[in-house]
Amino acid sequence: MRYLLAGSYALMGRWNSYYEIVPNAFTPVRTDRLTGGTFDSDIRANAIMLNVLLEVEPANKQIPVIIKYLTQNADKMYSTQERSFAFLALGKAASLNANANVTVDIIVDENSINKFSGKDLTLTDNKLNASNITLKANGKGEVYYFWSAEGVKLNEKVKEEDSNMRVRRSFYSYKTGRLIPDNRFYQGELIVCKIELTGFERNAENIVITDLIPAGFEIENPRLNPATELKWIPKNPMVVQYMDIRDDRLLLFTDLKRNQTNEFYYLLRVVNQGTYQLPVIGAEAMYDQEYHSYHDSGVVRVLQRLGE
Repeated sequence: MRYLLAGSYALMGRWNSYYEIVPNAFTPVRTDRLTGGTFDSDIRANAIMLNVLLEVEPANKQIPVIIKYLTQNADKMYSTQERSFAFLALGKAASLNANANVTVDIIVDENSINKFSGKDLTLTDNKLNASNITLKANGKGEVYYFWSAEGVKLNEKVKEEDSNMRVRRSFYSYKTGRLIPDNRFYQGELIVCKIELTGFERNAENIVITDLIPAGFEIENPRLNPATELKWIPKNPMVVQYMDIRDDRLLLFTDLKRNQTNEFYYLLRVVNQGTYQLPVIGAEAMYDQEYHSYHDSGVVRVLQRLGE
């Protein structure tokens, strides 16, 4: 509705009102897929947004990003509503570039490694990890390019905050149940990791909790049964719909209950001596960025047991 209202202002010549309403950057609309009525869906809503921008502001920087979003989801267009609005929008975009004859040389450190000649081109070559990458275009028209990179920034601190929910992590001795407050551990020690998820004012579905473990630790038993194995653990179990166990993290998929705290426990083995970074534990709603929580970053120290 925001884009339709903004488009109406633009067509009336009220551009100040248009720019006040249209966001500066594209964020995909997430909406429930309806099986009747308007047959609304993510694809339909974002296609309507693209239609508005192409109609009133063809140079808007959101356009190539929405085009990418729709083309990546082309295999999920099930209803006539989705197909009609998407085809209308993508058709408008194509018509703006109908007479294009653009070619683009991809130059890496002064060497041409590939060339765009009108068909989609994807590059995943390691040669792209270079100091200088140049795109040299010839001809007339428009070409969109997208750069995707992933990794972990060195010495980059994650902003710790709670938005509509709270996630916390703490460590306990497996043998005694004693809280380990200072993140000092001993090589070979078996510890219990406790994860608490607390809801605030509203429920939310499709929550993913990402618990990144420090280097030097290993997941020992992600399916710990507190009811039978550890009598000292409180009984507020988290309902886990799916669990993904990896070498460096544990992913939990669950729902958020308003004004409730639920807990999950699993075992970690302290393997290697040293000093390691403790990444934040994070929780996010997969389809609503307003629900997120990041906390408990720090440093862990693994010591050798006395007498060893």
